[in-house]
Amino acid sequence: MNVAGELPEPLTSDLRLLLPALRFTIHAMLLNLARFFQLLFTGLYTGLLFADRIGVTPIRPKLPAAAFVLYQQELHLKFGKLMPVLLAGSLITGILSLVLTRRNLRSSEFLFTAIATVCTICVLVLTRLINVPINETLMTWQVASPPENVMQLWAPWEGSHTIRTVIALLGFASLSYAATARGQRSEVSD
Repeated sequence: MNVAGELPEPLTSDLRLLLPALRFTIHAMLLNLARFFQLLFTGLYTGLLFADRIGVTPIRPKLPAAAFVLYQQELHLKFGKLMPVLLAGSLITGILSLVLTRRNLRSSEFLFTAIATVCTICVLVLTRLINVPINETLMTWQVASPPENVMQLWAPWEGSHTIRTVIALLGFASLSYAATARGQRSEVSD
């Protein structure tokens, strides 16, 4: 430092040259973290929806009404805490990924990340409008005296669940393709 407390000119010049590289590195790190967490959150919530749809949905109508209510209430206590975290995480990291890649609007990576993010929004809307209100009603039912028409009351939940599972699978497939497209692009540029 000189007497005025300023850095010598050659050092200041070197720092000005490093600043764009540092910005690029921070941007790349944030983008990679956002992409990773979007893929993780989307994969987890899609896997939960898919496993429930394929494994549990066919069994639910076969359960006695009391067993159905008990099972669904216990399941809701677990998933009711986990799903909002996964869906919010997927949405936030998806938006962050899109903001960080906004300069490449025409790239397949941006397009398929946008599709995945829109799919997450659709899953959130269906969940909030249909599944959550039915879950809230479910939590008021008594295991010892469930409604006689329990499966008819539950039917809209299953319909919405099937639709949101298909949408989630489309979103996860889109996000997976975006990751693959990104990998192919980096291999070509190496």
